[in-house]
Amino acid sequence: MSRLSGLLTPELRAALEAMLAKLAAPGACNPQDENPVVDATPDQDAVRRDHRTTAQRNHDGLLA
Repeated sequence: MSRLSGLLTPELRAALEAMLAKLAAPGACNPQDENPVVDATPDQDAVRRDHRTTAQRNHDGLLA
């Protein structure tokens, strides 16, 4: 594991927040799902099965 820290420009922060709002939402990009949801809105079953922390979801969203 590697720790990451630093300063972001407002433009980069806005872009990251928009990306993570989609890709790190509960149920999205879950590696435990047989077919992870990447290009669509996760259904309620995918959200209910997702027990990852926010940090884990952010990691998986960035990885996707």
